[in-house]
Amino acid sequence: MEEIIKVLQSNPGILNLFKVAITCNKAQIVKAVKFLDDSRRSNSRIS
Repeated sequence: MEEIIKVLQSNPGILNLFKVAITCNKAQIVKAVKFLDDSRRSNSRIS
């Protein structure tokens, strides 16, 4: 747990993601994860 807190403190963007995720429903989270996976795949193809 302490490691998670350290990561969140050093990365405020991740903390904001968690705040947003708490307000999302499961379908929105699944959609967002799929979008991130797809964009990560297309980025790896480009580079």
